[in-house]
Amino acid sequence: MGVRGAWKLLQEQGIIGSTVGRPVDALGWRDTQKKIHVDMVGAFYDQLCSFFVHCDRDDQEAKIKAANKLMVYIGKVVPKHRLVLYLDGSKPSLERDFAHTKRLTFQLDRQERLEQELSMLKPGSYSDRISQWEHAARDLFRFTDDMKEVVYQAAMSKGWTIIVSPSEAEVEIGKLPGGIVFSNDSDMLFYPNVSKVIRRMDRHQFCVYDKSAILTRLQLSNNAFTALGIIAPNDYESHIYGTHSAILSIYRVVERIQRGQNLSVNDILQEYLSECSARLGRDLPADYYAKSYRVFVLQEEHLLPPSYDIRSGYLNTAAHYLKKISNIQGYTR
Repeated sequence: MGVRGAWKLLQEQGIIGSTVGRPVDALGWRDTQKKIHVDMVGAFYDQLCSFFVHCDRDDQEAKIKAANKLMVYIGKVVPKHRLVLYLDGSKPSLERDFAHTKRLTFQLDRQERLEQELSMLKPGSYSDRISQWEHAARDLFRFTDDMKEVVYQAAMSKGWTIIVSPSEAEVEIGKLPGGIVFSNDSDMLFYPNVSKVIRRMDRHQFCVYDKSAILTRLQLSNNAFTALGIIAPNDYESHIYGTHSAILSIYRVVERIQRGQNLSVNDILQEYLSECSARLGRDLPADYYAKSYRVFVLQEEHLLPPSYDIRSGYLNTAAHYLKKISNIQGYTR
């Protein structure tokens, strides 16, 4: 999800970024010694899904082929010597538990609905439903740890620089001073150290968002902008007023709080919580945004065991259902 409404906020405030034909074009003359730090899932999720969606758990050969195709594709987008690739680690984090639990519940519900539909089929042709079921199956795709391992090995064997993070790749990237990041995840904008974010718009166009230009246009300090990302609905905590709270209204409050003052991120959060407590008529805890603060400001995560939520084991692969669908009468692919 990222920070809900972040891209829309920038657009509404007239911040459209600069369009380039290649991510490497985002490197200015001051950046000759810098590399682009690539969140592989954030930057190439569609391609990961496209290459791996038909790979079942035990099909190692198919996964190796998919990984090699992925690396060839990435090499056409960004020169190998100008980037560092980052993969999420195998351990989930306490901070991301909110988004993980929500997504897992959603995926299990979708899987159950698809299972029910496929189990109720009677003899006959279902050509008019095939595309719908295929779409539902593809929505169940997950970039699993075994796929990450194959991608890592493929990248290493071809001389790429690739880092496996302890948990979230974006947190590892967020530690880098002046980092130039390639990702479609709006979270990356709000890390204090990040200087530029490259966002893919289509196959041949990329949009470069310069943090300093964003801060100038929004009239926010770097601390206030990070506080905005923490307060707005994100992957780590729900907002006080619900997940659909408009980021524009939050931005206006944050801008007013920090106006003319040199405030820390925590100063802004505490003032915001104080105003919300007064409005709601009840005291909100001072550590309400603790998880988001640890991620965005401290770049810290508390790691959990991979099996902490046993429901993950109940998910089948997208390939499992695509194979089932291919055997239904009326399938013509």
